[in-house]
Amino acid sequence: MFDADRWREVFGVLNRNRLRTLLTGFSVAWGIFILIVLLGAGTGLENGLRENFKGEAMNAISVYGGFTQKDHGGVAAGREIRLAEGDPELVRGRIRGVGHMAPVIELNLETPVRHGREYGFFNVEAVCPENRHITRVEMIRGRYLNSVDMRETRKTAVVDDEIARALFGKAEAVGQSLLIGGIPFTVVGVFKRLSSFGSRTIYIPFATGQRLFQADRKISGFTYLVDGETPLAKSRLMEAGTRVALASKHRFDPSDKAALMTMNSQEESIMIRKLFTAIRLFLWITGIGTLIAGIVGISNIMLITVRERTREIGIRKAVGATPASVVGMVVTEAVLITVAAGYTGLVAGVATLELVQWIMAVTSAKAAESTDLLANFTVFLNPTVDFGIAVKALLLLSAAGVLAGFFPARRAALVKPIEAMRE
Repeated sequence: MFDADRWREVFGVLNRNRLRTLLTGFSVAWGIFILIVLLGAGTGLENGLRENFKGEAMNAISVYGGFTQKDHGGVAAGREIRLAEGDPELVRGRIRGVGHMAPVIELNLETPVRHGREYGFFNVEAVCPENRHITRVEMIRGRYLNSVDMRETRKTAVVDDEIARALFGKAEAVGQSLLIGGIPFTVVGVFKRLSSFGSRTIYIPFATGQRLFQADRKISGFTYLVDGETPLAKSRLMEAGTRVALASKHRFDPSDKAALMTMNSQEESIMIRKLFTAIRLFLWITGIGTLIAGIVGISNIMLITVRERTREIGIRKAVGATPASVVGMVVTEAVLITVAAGYTGLVAGVATLELVQWIMAVTSAKAAESTDLLANFTVFLNPTVDFGIAVKALLLLSAAGVLAGFFPARRAALVKPIEAMRE
């Protein structure tokens, strides 16, 4: 129950040793502050990476040609493997479970993209309408490429919002024309790429790009989605099957990794999740280690306090104080220091994270107005700590305070009045 006399006595003892109390409390406050900031930083890093990858399909397999490093079929190594227009359908026919598939032609233009006096060298890709399911974008104005653009080989283009801002300024881009490789194209849409990775891009219809810029019917590569919730093992089998199917057509060794470059996004996403699990574990260990150091400091200080007050404790016991009351006095002092300092550190940690969020919000608002292509790349986002974790941290501190005071209190309770009077 609440004992006013005990609390007055505890506050009196702490007031008499103000410097010691402040330094002891600071070690605990610093420990919980570091724990909260580290956990918030880990959350911020994870949120930032998720934000950067949110526009990328996590169940996609991408395929690109390379150069052989092994002799095969009487042909020496060093041969370039160039994928052809029919390769995506060959893979679809050989492998079950293939979803949306999108070939791509990456145009290596020698002339910049122009609109009036404004120009720049941007990434230009010829893609099919299915590409929208793989490289996810948000249409801001206008529309995306469609089947009519493909069928009629229209000279239409959809541009990234950053490119639209660079070429057209504040004017409306949709309906305007721009020169790509010296050929006029009409802008039919402006999009915002959800992923922060990759170059800012202009998309034109695949059939148009093939007709105007790629007469040999070669493609740069293709990407297909794996249908449903396919396990990683099956996804790897599909990746291997893709390699075998194309190896038989282009005559290279299927084990030659350099001849055909493949990227399995599902495998990468699993690796990223494992990485962040390891980071969170490391941050917890580091933060709790710092907190334990502060708790040990409190325990040592309480041992010193008990040693200094040995004569006082002996007199208390001589006049009738019970061991439980002595234990309660010492434990109460330890818990008070621990909880008060811990709460201060917790508030300071949360306030620091809120300040970082505010600074990031201001920085993001300025970045949104910038034409820098890397301005919207997010490394750190919403560094917050879950409320449940904060409550658990306070409960942990309370338990740690009891533990820090118990052993010194136990020692105080075992003091014999006669021996204490001799001190």
